[in-house]
Amino acid sequence: MRELYKSVLAMASVLGLSAGLGVTAADAGLDKLHKQRVEAGRTCMIDHWHYKSSGAWPTKTAAEAAVVKSWNRFTSAEYGAQWGDVRLAAEVSFECGPATGTRGVSWSCNLKARPCRR
Repeated sequence: MRELYKSVLAMASVLGLSAGLGVTAADAGLDKLHKQRVEAGRTCMIDHWHYKSSGAWPTKTAAEAAVVKSWNRFTSAEYGAQWGDVRLAAEVSFECGPATGTRGVSWSCNLKARPCRR
């Protein structure tokens, strides 16, 4: 019965229904959907990456901050706050360059990383 309850909570979280139930991403246990191992003193997902893009920003610094904030928020929403810190992530790939298809000078950054937690 407990496993059924956990499954229902996980599905509610995936469907965005958990807000009304007071269920957090950490409660739903979605992080358990991915294999994990300890790496350099932190627990990391082995086979799962999150990818985010910043969109166009007027400066490289602003684009970097935007993509990190986006990655942190998305990962926290999916797995809980303990997973949502790119500074703890593994295999971080961070690329920035001039944004294409915009007027004037703008910057865009892409971030790819495997979520980890302490």
